Amino acid sequence: MKLLMITSIFPTKEHPDYGTFVESIYKIYLDLGYEVELVAFMREGSKRQKWANLMHFFRSILKARKKAAQGAYDAVNVHYPYTGALPLWLFPMPQTVPLITHVHGTDVFYNSLSKKLMAPATAALLKRSDRIFAPSDFFKKKVAEKFRLPLDRIVSCPPGGFDPEIFHPKGNRLPALSPARHWIGFAGRLVEGKGWRVLLEAYAFALSDASLANTSLALVGSGPDEKAVVQTIRRLGLEDRVVFLGVMRHEEMGDYFRSLDLFCFPTLLEESLGMVGMEALASGTPVVGSAIGGVKEYMKDGINGYAVAPGGVAELQAALQRFYHLSPEKRRDMEQKAHQSVAAYEASAVAQTLAQTFEKGGAPNAKLPLN
Repeated sequence: MKLLMITSIFPTKEHPDYGTFVESIYKIYLDLGYEVELVAFMREGSKRQKWANLMHFFRSILKARKKAAQGAYDAVNVHYPYTGALPLWLFPMPQTVPLITHVHGTDVFYNSLSKKLMAPATAALLKRSDRIFAPSDFFKKKVAEKFRLPLDRIVSCPPGGFDPEIFHPKGNRLPALSPARHWIGFAGRLVEGKGWRVLLEAYAFALSDASLANTSLALVGSGPDEKAVVQTIRRLGLEDRVVFLGVMRHEEMGDYFRSLDLFCFPTLLEESLGMVGMEALASGTPVVGSAIGGVKEYMKDGINGYAVAPGGVAELQAALQRFYHLSPEKRRDMEQKAHQSVAAYEASAVAQTLAQTFEKGGAPNAKLPLN
């Protein structure tokens, strides 16, 4: 199987956490024995360098189009179509080559003017696609409704799944987080929509309960709200309770999750899936997650953690206190069920779904059952 993989995001040395889910799918293809030609927009360097990288990305797509017309690929696989949609709209791939597109979130539900301007190209790309992968059943329905696509053309499949070599209950802890403390975690881009403010306020109120006396909060991530986060920590008097760990490599995140009693995913956004919450559960760490979007598909209230209303400070506070009032036996039971609850999202299960779509009956080099 020869694939052309086109993606607008991919990890770089400058941004190792950027597009790790796309890299995971790339590795799955290699493990399946596929021959993959990768065309990626590398978002690193100065503004001038990024423009040069973008032009190189566009030129590479045009060169690949010529190769596709000559039968060089069995299929073309597009990820995060927002940037790649324009050249693929102006210079479409030959109709004889199956086109499979992975959508992930803001690439099709626009959060910026530039993405809104690209909407016609994105819509055309999705309508041309023979198959579309969406991260969850929730997002599958959203994409079908927005772009008026038949549901049977869209496959629910988490982006890459979680790597069980990294995310598992038994393993190392993060040295920076002392085992003498009980740690509550948050990991994500520091923007208002990820709910960092809700978490800080809920945690500050929850500290009135003596059961949280020996707890601390460990934040992972970066973003435009960093100064606002620091100011809020000071306003709430949490300077001695909160630790900033900055951006962490994906390979380190398993150790981070295993160092926590509880992970908080207080997003205010309709996440297409929310891989970070799933990876925490896979590591055996219960999650307090917002009951919104794709997160609802793996959160089981009172079983693998607690599902709370997005933006509900009092509800999140109550969940934190409720967790620390559990007996040691009940907490261990919740940890076991956390890990068990996401078995279907493991990378091997995702690989099977991808193989079934790309290869008829799973037979190597078979014609794609797409048209």
